[in-house]
Amino acid sequence: SRLNPVAGLVITLILLVGFRTLRGVVLPNLVVLGAIAATLGTMAGSGVAFFVITNALPVIVIAISTADAIHILSQYYEELAQHPDDSQQQLVVRSMVHMWRPVTFTSFTDIAGFLGLSIASSMPPMRYFGIFASVGVLGALFFSVFTLPALLMFLKKKQSAPFRNFRRGGDASGHIFSRIMGAMGAAIIPRPRLVLALVALVTVAGPFE
Repeated sequence: SRLNPVAGLVITLILLVGFRTLRGVVLPNLVVLGAIAATLGTMAGSGVAFFVITNALPVIVIAISTADAIHILSQYYEELAQHPDDSQQQLVVRSMVHMWRPVTFTSFTDIAGFLGLSIASSMPPMRYFGIFASVGVLGALFFSVFTLPALLMFLKKKQSAPFRNFRRGGDASGHIFSRIMGAMGAAIIPRPRLVLALVALVTVAGPFE
């Protein structure tokens, strides 16, 4: 009763900060609602009761659904910034051409992980968690790839402030988040051995904590 509303509120605030448009908040939340409805509806239709562990399903579905929608909307706003004179149909189609593969593949890897959890577990609550988390991810994929672009087609073009300065070649240096990520990349890319050594050190030290 506390975690699910808080998770939805935090995600909504992140969307508001990230896109600064009404559609950038509403459309991902519609994807979330559709995926949660698919998950809980399938549970109810199967006669599966809620357990302590399955109470976390809405939060899992919220996170994964929002991630899918963020990837697609980010690509759309990049396309709009680079090609402001193109039609809405051209922008949406080109965005989906770029994003359907990564969104689909990441969703299927999530599904494989949850199904693996279900198969490997001997406890019914954990099995149900894995099964219906997979259903939620599949629902999120469906609503992200089909419903989200269809809804975008009904809307007029509108720029997102964080993406307004995005230019061809991936240059978005006018935005603070882009400058931060660019600085991190500039610090990491020239030092691959140091980065790998630090990762190995943390990995080795982890079991001794």
